[in-house]
Amino acid sequence: MKKKRNQNRNILFVEGVDDLNVIAHLLKYHLGIKNVENIVHIENEQGVENLLESIPVEIKNNSELQRFGIVVDADTNIEARWQAIRNRLQKINADVPEKPNPDGTIFNFIGKDEQEIRIGIWIMPDNKIPGILEDFVSFLIPEKDMLWDRAQSCVDQIPKEEFSFNIENKDLFSWQKKAEIHTWLAWQKEPGKPFGTAISEKYLDPNTLYAQKLTDWLNKLFEL
Repeated sequence: MKKKRNQNRNILFVEGVDDLNVIAHLLKYHLGIKNVENIVHIENEQGVENLLESIPVEIKNNSELQRFGIVVDADTNIEARWQAIRNRLQKINADVPEKPNPDGTIFNFIGKDEQEIRIGIWIMPDNKIPGILEDFVSFLIPEKDMLWDRAQSCVDQIPKEEFSFNIENKDLFSWQKKAEIHTWLAWQKEPGKPFGTAISEKYLDPNTLYAQKLTDWLNKLFEL
């Protein structure tokens, strides 16, 4: 159960704590924001279904809301994920674009009492292809890194019959990328760092085009 919180003008919904930490560390690096929470409340919705169901509730019930962001994984079908978000926003009569903007979607919505709200949507990894947060993180691996190919090969060589889970009940698409990125992180100078810390320690490169585009979208949405 989520803790109750005060209403905030700037809210960003994310699926999990890893998303939260990646975004917070990118904002700190690129915009020099030391205390992100003082400017944007990033809320871990603990899964995509909770996030989707909370969208219309937040917009309808937060009378202080001015800017509202959504960051979700595309998973295997970016079109289906986009439509799921559109469906929730259309419940409150928001005029949502038919397709996501490759640079991150931003549009305005007039709520109750003529309350104007800026709404932004980012679909991991890049608003264009299927994938998850871990795909975005893999795009931050330095170009000349020699371990990433090895990590991918290592994971790929594991026989499916040796998996410690029932593959019929598991999303192999996301499992594979999660396994690859965590294997790669296990081989760094200080093994096993969380994604956010890996950015601040420069194991991951915050200056890639992908990192810059996400930061630019956040900057524009929340007017940072």
